[in-house]
Amino acid sequence: MSISSKNPPPRLTITQLTEMDKAVIVYQQMGEDFIETLDLYLNSPPEFESYIFKGPDYLLLGHRETREDPCKADSPNNQEPYWYITYGGTSQHDPIKLFLQMMPYRLDRVAFARYAKDPTRRIRRFSTTRLLKYYGLKT
Repeated sequence: MSISSKNPPPRLTITQLTEMDKAVIVYQQMGEDFIETLDLYLNSPPEFESYIFKGPDYLLLGHRETREDPCKADSPNNQEPYWYITYGGTSQHDPIKLFLQMMPYRLDRVAFARYAKDPTRRIRRFSTTRLLKYYGLKT
């Protein structure tokens, strides 16, 4: 199609958006900036232990965490280390199961916030052993 074409470009539907596009939309709906979060992951120091998992139909951001509530900057560091899934977007997989299959090493718990469905952004923590058993995965 050329610039002078009379036919408009095809419009993308939500199912045709990339996982990155979907993440940007979800964060915009919450009044936040996904690109800023992604930048933090891309440019974090090694001790932050941040991980980005990207495929054609998934995008996961996760890191090792010790704060009681990773959504609050002033939250105390009083927890045993656990995996915190900051963002889990996928059109073909269960994001928690996918993270369990890809996590760099095992920690006792995995946590996430249901920010898109829970306006209070409560953190949900689960035993890694229990999740592995639930999904039928081996360690």
